[in-house]
Amino acid sequence: LKQLTADVSARYDSYKNDVPGAAGLEVKRQTMKWVLPFHPGTVKAFKEAGHWTAEDQTHNDGLIKRQQVLAAAWTAYTKTNPPDDKFADGWTAARRAALAQATSSDAFD
Repeated sequence: LKQLTADVSARYDSYKNDVPGAAGLEVKRQTMKWVLPFHPGTVKAFKEAGHWTAEDQTHNDGLIKRQQVLAAAWTAYTKTNPPDDKFADGWTAARRAALAQATSSDAFD
């Protein structure tokens, strides 16, 4: 993914007018404060291109920790074998509780 990200960034001028929606691929238009963490390969490519800050890294690290909290909550919740008709509501509650606990314990700091 690092190489793909680097290639898309480096060759942007050669394809920007040929592909509908390509404007969104320009590095300077990227939202580094995204809601999902960036892949390590993408981070490496952005760093090498000079488009990654310490603030971006801190935000991304927090998102990775959040994903870890959610993954652990999902594993724990699905082990309870909730009934299908209660699954969504139960997961919403379990997710909310896990995030609240992580936030109160400073897991994201």
